[in-house]
Amino acid sequence: MTYFIWFCRIVIGVLFIFSGYVKAVDPIGMQYKLEEYFEVFHMEFFIPYSLYFSILLNALEIVLGVFTLFGVRMVQTAWLLVLIIVFFLFLTGYSAVTNKITDCGCFGDAIKLSTWATFYKNVIFLAFIIPIFLWRNKIKPVFNALISNVIYFGSILLCLGLEWYCLEHLPIIDFRPYKVGNNIREQMIIPPEAPRDSIVTQLVYKDKKSGTEEAFTISNLPYADSIWMANHEFVRQENTVIKEGFQPKIKDFKVWDDDNNDLTSQLLDSNAYQLWIVAYDIQKTDIEGLKSIASNLSGYEKAGITVMGLSSSARTDIEAARHETGSAYPFYYADGTVLKTIVRANPGIVLLKGADVLAMWHHNDTPNPDEVKNYLK
Repeated sequence: MTYFIWFCRIVIGVLFIFSGYVKAVDPIGMQYKLEEYFEVFHMEFFIPYSLYFSILLNALEIVLGVFTLFGVRMVQTAWLLVLIIVFFLFLTGYSAVTNKITDCGCFGDAIKLSTWATFYKNVIFLAFIIPIFLWRNKIKPVFNALISNVIYFGSILLCLGLEWYCLEHLPIIDFRPYKVGNNIREQMIIPPEAPRDSIVTQLVYKDKKSGTEEAFTISNLPYADSIWMANHEFVRQENTVIKEGFQPKIKDFKVWDDDNNDLTSQLLDSNAYQLWIVAYDIQKTDIEGLKSIASNLSGYEKAGITVMGLSSSARTDIEAARHETGSAYPFYYADGTVLKTIVRANPGIVLLKGADVLAMWHHNDTPNPDEVKNYLK
């Protein structure tokens, strides 16, 4: 039994550390996921505190994983493991049944699981946690009290320090499709040989007398029954995806101007160097960050770089911010969720050559023109 408990501890410890770490390097990403949950459960009053919940949850997962591996404070650790996995079981079970949240964010952007796969993953976790919980009083620390306390306090401080760094700069590991080195255009393409969605088409007809509706596939529609057809009228066509085909990693990237002209191809198919100043919500943007970028504008332009802003905000708000910060470059529009995904900063800075992402910076690390030139090919 001792070896089995050790096996369970290693599995849970490693998986909890991994799960917490891939989210801790991107606490803002977990923040956005929590905001989605709060909206679904009509708990919008928690949204202003989403980032704090993200930081604590990510750190808690890593710390519980470390404590489980090293046998630190196992009575409290075992109780927390059970409570957190039962909570996640409810959450992922609800998501699987209702399909209101298609990605739980359990492994951040590193690994995407379907809703049911996520639920079954938590069932397996529970199966490993139960033996740990039942034997919690018999599990002894791997090290003495002094080293155990160092592990206790050190793991907490390291987790919080990691998250603070990634908030003040950028994620130290980027799992998103817009990461440095990727070509945005390539991430949008469906390969010719890739499987497509399997779709079932149904025709909905309404009984003219009772008003009841009934759906038929094309093959079972009683079109040969003239009396039935006379007593029913066509309402709509419904297409249902029964098996999802290949999905490109980027599906909704689009940029447009004030006249609603689509600029996406113009930007991605260009061979020019571009510096995108990404401010998904200009009213929440760090004004000092925009000022810092504006102070380097002439140097960027002299290096042959086209500078532009991307935002989802109203033109009046954009113009007010441009006037306040001296941001003398054009702003275009893009979806706010897309902009949040591109770079985890507001504002964030992205250097591209056409569709190739060359570099990214947080506004706290705004590069001077000479630093940017180092990335020009």
